[in-house]
Amino acid sequence: MRKDFSKVFFMYFLFSMFSVAHADIRIDMNPQGLKFRKGLDDDVSMRYSQHIYLSFRNDGNIQMRNYTPVKVRLGSTNTQGYIYGPAARGGSLGGPVYPGEVANVFIRLPLGTLKHCQRVRATIDSNRTHQIGPSVFGNDTKTFTVYEMGKSRLLCTVLLPRPRFPRLPRKRFPFPRP
Repeated sequence: MRKDFSKVFFMYFLFSMFSVAHADIRIDMNPQGLKFRKGLDDDVSMRYSQHIYLSFRNDGNIQMRNYTPVKVRLGSTNTQGYIYGPAARGGSLGGPVYPGEVANVFIRLPLGTLKHCQRVRATIDSNRTHQIGPSVFGNDTKTFTVYEMGKSRLLCTVLLPRPRFPRLPRKRFPFPRP
């Protein structure tokens, strides 16, 4: 009887340690920025689209590695994209994205969907399948100013006045035309 009780206690102790360790595991995708560029999709038919890069930081405590599409909402558009690992390590498809690293979700949308300096509300992992842990979905939605790659961000912050020249009255020539 005593031996059985010690086995039960030992098993309970092991499973309680596992559940505590499992409760501490977190993968938290925190959106950081939004930029886009015009990209070529098919070089035979010359089809272009907007290549959108939604950057995020892994605020969890374990690495993130995922090859399945991530559901993303940009404004009122529901779409999906793929996780590309940090650019510092080559930006491979699927990660891995270690804690504290910044990676991108790559999205393709039709041309003209986003414009330079436009304000867009972005939600990452809208179907809640890529994040693990308690209270990781509270920081998934942010409003960003969208920047086109290669254009100045200064244009979005400083409004340059358009010069308006005075309209001068037209004078007739003092002599008649031949």
